[in-house]
Amino acid sequence: MRIVTHAALAKRRRAQASTLSLIGVAILVLGLVLNFQLRYGLAYIALISGTLCSWLGVTMSERWLPVPRPDKALADGLSGISGRVYALYNWSLPSASHVLLAPWGLTVFFVHNHDGAASVEGARWRDERPLFRRLLRFARRPVRHPGKLLELDIAGLRAALAQAEPGLSDLPIEGAAVFTHPGVRLTITEPDLPVLVPGELSAWVRRSLKDKPRLAPADRLKLEETLDALAAERMGAPTR
Repeated sequence: MRIVTHAALAKRRRAQASTLSLIGVAILVLGLVLNFQLRYGLAYIALISGTLCSWLGVTMSERWLPVPRPDKALADGLSGISGRVYALYNWSLPSASHVLLAPWGLTVFFVHNHDGAASVEGARWRDERPLFRRLLRFARRPVRHPGKLLELDIAGLRAALAQAEPGLSDLPIEGAAVFTHPGVRLTITEPDLPVLVPGELSAWVRRSLKDKPRLAPADRLKLEETLDALAAERMGAPTR
């Protein structure tokens, strides 16, 4: 399996997330000092500014600084499959962050780094952790059905493919959710989309290979070439 990762973008976003978080803390400390100096107006401004910077930093860290990193977790989970017919694109395609190219088409992964208990019943997703732990997840992504986000990612990716190669406008593209944190505890009942952990990815691919119709070889090759061209354009690299 090939892995195409926009490493420069990921490195830049990780640095930005760390910087914003540090700036937010520094501004909040400054606000505390100003408050002790009875300069309440400036302290209030520092409180608001520091909170906003911290919120942005935590939000970006949730996406770009989780442990394990989503690209590594997906790659490890897919290590049981092989062959050039598979490719994993991380942050290298328009709209969708993580996309798997497989013989049946494309799968857009929604990656969630939730730690702890969660339940999935059809389209209903719930965070099953105690309330105090949920309240501590300041600015972090809640446990929520990703259908709308996946629809946007798929629509954006489909539009980019259709613009690059009109013959790919009706290509099969599906969505799947992957919980990457090793501490997640899932209770899943009749989900309306695949809900997986990294250790289940390879087996899921093998089942899909049996259950789903495959693309014609010429169409799959055209899709691969188009994806590589889009990735090269996004990463600023020359196309093949």
